[in-house]
Amino acid sequence: MKRATFVFLVALATLTGCSRGAEEASEQEATSGQEVEATAAAELPVEGIAMAAIDPGDVELDIYAIDVGQGDATLIVGPDVNAERFAMLIDAGRGTSTRAVEPLLEHAGVTELDVFVATHYDEDHVGGAVTASGKSVLWTTDQVNGEVECDARSFFPTVAIVDPGPSPEITDTEKEWDHCVAELTGGTGEPEHVEVMNGNNLGKTFNLGGNYTATIVAGGGHVLGTTGAIENADSKNEMSVAVLVSNLAGFDFLVTGDLIGQPSNPNQPNALENAPLEQKLGEKMEADGIEVEILQVGHHGAANATENDFIKAIQPKIAIISVGMKNNHGHPHNRTLATLESNNVPIILQTSAGKRRASDPPPHEFDECDDNDPSCKDTTQVSVNGTFHIEVAGDKYDIKSLEDSSYYFEQEGVETLIISLECDASGCDEVVE
Repeated sequence: MKRATFVFLVALATLTGCSRGAEEASEQEATSGQEVEATAAAELPVEGIAMAAIDPGDVELDIYAIDVGQGDATLIVGPDVNAERFAMLIDAGRGTSTRAVEPLLEHAGVTELDVFVATHYDEDHVGGAVTASGKSVLWTTDQVNGEVECDARSFFPTVAIVDPGPSPEITDTEKEWDHCVAELTGGTGEPEHVEVMNGNNLGKTFNLGGNYTATIVAGGGHVLGTTGAIENADSKNEMSVAVLVSNLAGFDFLVTGDLIGQPSNPNQPNALENAPLEQKLGEKMEADGIEVEILQVGHHGAANATENDFIKAIQPKIAIISVGMKNNHGHPHNRTLATLESNNVPIILQTSAGKRRASDPPPHEFDECDDNDPSCKDTTQVSVNGTFHIEVAGDKYDIKSLEDSSYYFEQEGVETLIISLECDASGCDEVVE
């Protein structure tokens, strides 16, 4: 992998550098009036080969890592097949996140979804798909004779709705999810209700068109290629559904929801959420010879995800962290950034800089490579305050931040940092407009 280099304006809270290689609580996030000062970043040494951007007419697959603040929402749009494109939405952020998700769907030309995946039932992942906490992307509800009736919206999926089945602790959000999914799927098989539980539906693959597929590789505390549930998998996060998007040319994109692989505190190995799910998934992918071009980092960069052996096994070229500018969790965690750095992940892209807590240690420092160490690869961390658009054609992929895509598309005083990368198996180059 060649070194990645960037010249850009960076928000004051953004970190950049070169390196050697329990449930999400409800929180308030600013949607306006955020003053973010921009400062010029130092120019990093240029190394890499020049490569041509993918011609717009050659783009086969579009991926959008949507900026929904502290939450997750990922849109996958497949190749054009007879003037139609398969659309899969994985999570929908918080209830208020529809103000970001729906404009993005419109931007991408999506008028209806084929598949919706709820990785799990935390409000910051599935809240935007139910109405208990805001306007649903998928349906509307009404009280009729004391009963809740659900009416599908145009975005309600036509092929399948995927979830991890009942969770250990059923919340009001999950209750509405269960009720409306049951009412709107109705046992007709259209759309299919795919519950990834008890090992069922692992390995289920959706054809996105052309030679692109989306495969369920984990869910319900199980991992593809293993027998039985992973030991100690007993929380909603540990039930998260993971999806691998691939093509025959060797491009792989992995999104895992809040799947974790280690306890938050290494001094408390028997703490809650300590099931080695990531390790088992990494072992399976490594055995299958899969190295991931882009990893959407699990659990927003929390300390209990991004386990070292997992990252070593899948060897991501780019890590994307969906994180809120104002979050109560200190995401992304220094431990996560250090793990990505130590495994020579060249590029860390964040939808925003996140938020440090007063109790946190100083920000993770990225050490400069020793030029005499050929195994060392530079890592650059960039926060853009916006959505990432990934265009794929064969083994090439371009990554851009979308202009005017800062949180909810309406945040005053916050501008999206515009970056543009052209990538292939040899690495990524920055495009300076």
